[in-house]
Amino acid sequence: MISKRRKAQLLAVCAVLLSSVFSLGINVFVDKTAYSFNESVRSDAGSVQTVVSKHEIKETELPIIMYHSILKSQKKKTPYVIPPELLEEDLKYIKHAGYTPVFMKDVINFVLNNGDLPENPIVLTFDDGYYNNLHYADPLLEKYDMKAVLSIVGEMTEEFSYDPDRNPNYSHVTWDDIFTMHMSGRWEIQNHSYSCHTYEKRNGVSQMEKESYDDYEDFLMADLCHLQDKLAYVTGVTPNTFTYPFGAFSENTDKVLKKIGFKATLSCTEGVSTIKKGDPECLYKLKRHLRPPGKSSEEFFKFLIQDK
Repeated sequence: MISKRRKAQLLAVCAVLLSSVFSLGINVFVDKTAYSFNESVRSDAGSVQTVVSKHEIKETELPIIMYHSILKSQKKKTPYVIPPELLEEDLKYIKHAGYTPVFMKDVINFVLNNGDLPENPIVLTFDDGYYNNLHYADPLLEKYDMKAVLSIVGEMTEEFSYDPDRNPNYSHVTWDDIFTMHMSGRWEIQNHSYSCHTYEKRNGVSQMEKESYDDYEDFLMADLCHLQDKLAYVTGVTPNTFTYPFGAFSENTDKVLKKIGFKATLSCTEGVSTIKKGDPECLYKLKRHLRPPGKSSEEFFKFLIQDK
């Protein structure tokens, strides 16, 4: 039998040891998410009371899904078109699995400003700015209380703004559509270049062979800033993320993007990136998973379980 006096002595020693450990700040990894516990342990008259009031996520894996066109039917098979029913199945799966869609501004705020993210964040991205994203995807986002990122090609939006054609098969959103989507709170509008979604002369925004850095910088700034200014005018918000057309970039691309003010970039490299607080570089070339047709949500989202 241990005497009461001995118990009190042991409890006091434990209190001191625990207090020292927690006051230093311990990183604990659960499901590949790093947590930091910073509160000390207090002892009052022979009793030990553990107080851990601050529960801060320090880093987390960030799955990003890449969608393009949403159509009820398609004449020829392509990995970039899925039906609305499959998108709805995805949204149901995401919700059931406990994931919460977030905007890129939330991701950036987490890394650069010590902001908060939900326990299982996920980013739903739609590339190119197709009108069918508004026509088919927006009602589903509203139905399931979710949000998504739309990366538009400026010249396509300009073209369909001057000559509106509301055909889901090929039309792009207009500037009025973009304003409506922004004001809904369900869409975050990002930059996919003004006129670089092409293989003419260069591959997307890649630097051409023998093109000087100064010429490349002038070209890229002129194109991207044109869309930056237009989106800031239409929505009142300047995009903070650049989506590489075709996933193409060169050694100097991010250098120019950072000069323009982009805090993050979305690539076409498949995988799941880990983002860390206080590490700005982790926000560039973020990996994504292209969502093809022909796979159930359970099959497609297997990577969420495998990466856990």
